[in-house]
Amino acid sequence: MFKVSVIASLITLSAAIAATPAQAINLVNGGFETGNLTGWTENGALAISSVPNLGAFSAVFFSNSSEPATLSQTLSGFTVGNEYQLSFFLNTQGQIPNGLTASVGGVEFLTLTNITTTGFPNYTANFTASSTSETLTFSGFNDQDASFLDDISVTAVGATPVPFDFSPNLGIGVLGGL
Repeated sequence: MFKVSVIASLITLSAAIAATPAQAINLVNGGFETGNLTGWTENGALAISSVPNLGAFSAVFFSNSSEPATLSQTLSGFTVGNEYQLSFFLNTQGQIPNGLTASVGGVEFLTLTNITTTGFPNYTANFTASSTSETLTFSGFNDQDASFLDDISVTAVGATPVPFDFSPNLGIGVLGGL
């Protein structure tokens, strides 16, 4: 009976650990599904578009390289010194010149220039938090047409747990002597 109780406890504990979600930072309207730029501070030629990666809307940069537009949001919940991953989808329509930079707390950590792919490829970049509250800023342009930004998220790096193995041999080596 003791063996069964210990094994059941380990299964429950392991399942709880495996179910721990990655720490996502609360970003408002990262998919622009409100149909506007709620939660964001914009400067320059920016708008909402019905050309999305997922859902119904995306943000669109109409600005040119001489006056890039900016889109920013102050985020909280960071742990100082921890690494985080920014993820987003960007469609430049293959029109060049174009560019997009991302910065956190005024420190640029991603620069994309003259992207020729079409569709909405996913881009990711990591940064280290220097404060519990950081301002995420995108600065972008597309001299020929427009670039569409969508489905933005920020997640703690390394917070995604390894899936737990529920195989029938659970604990045989570790608990076999109980």
